[in-house]
Amino acid sequence: MNPLLLRKVWTVIGNTQASALTELSDRELVKQLLSQLAMQQSLSQEESHLLNVYLHRKMPLIRDLADANGFTFSNCAF
Repeated sequence: MNPLLLRKVWTVIGNTQASALTELSDRELVKQLLSQLAMQQSLSQEESHLLNVYLHRKMPLIRDLADANGFTFSNCAF
């Protein structure tokens, strides 16, 4: 996966409401994030699959960061 796509992934995550990041099921959240990414950029089937796997693996981190007091994704340098 290229670095530009990873940056877009984390930008989309950062722009997603904290309630969605913490309250949706893993499957629903991954589907929503992939949908938002697909609106910004055409994704190949391989990219979609890789992102699906990546997001599922990063879900604990995503949820922990969303739960953190005072945390904003804009402060991260991904």
